[in-house]
Amino acid sequence: MAPSLDISDWWVKETQKGTPVIVTTKNHNYSVVEINSPNTAFQQVDKDRGKKAKRLDLFACEEEKILNDVEPILLSTKRTLHNSSYNDGDRLLDEDQSWVLNNVFQHHPNKATKMGEKIDYVTVGKHDKYQGTRCFFVISTNSFRADFSYLKCLKNYVKEKYPDGVKAFNQKYFQKRRLKGMNQQQTGMNQQQTQ
Repeated sequence: MAPSLDISDWWVKETQKGTPVIVTTKNHNYSVVEINSPNTAFQQVDKDRGKKAKRLDLFACEEEKILNDVEPILLSTKRTLHNSSYNDGDRLLDEDQSWVLNNVFQHHPNKATKMGEKIDYVTVGKHDKYQGTRCFFVISTNSFRADFSYLKCLKNYVKEKYPDGVKAFNQKYFQKRRLKGMNQQQTGMNQQQTQ
């Protein structure tokens, strides 16, 4: 039988003497949780920490800076791309279009090729080749239509802004998304073969 983990006696003794200790570290790969009573010692950590806390565990301190810069851009971009008020082929509202062009498309490695003569507007829709994915399309003034990957834009953004940390960060941050996308592509191809 396993020994009891009753820390009540110890807690009572320790709370009557001593000084709280503050621990600081340069490595932020773990969290310190304050225990206020023996009853809270083994309770689950606050759920508000959620995914962000788990994700920070994957990144070194310098990579956390990149994450804090890139994550809001990624989340806003995904909200726009998957906004239920946009049907496939719909033009983005001026505010959304301006945001996507200035914060995302601006960093595409092949921006000049993708935009043609001049950008007229931006739409959302299913990718021509990968039907399981939704993407942005830039429509030029001469009606040239080109899709672009917001992930490719963000990878290049990291490369431009953080050249020293780009490789490790991109591998950690975008790897999961890349594998998910590959699975969606494979599913789409399998569906096409069965039809």
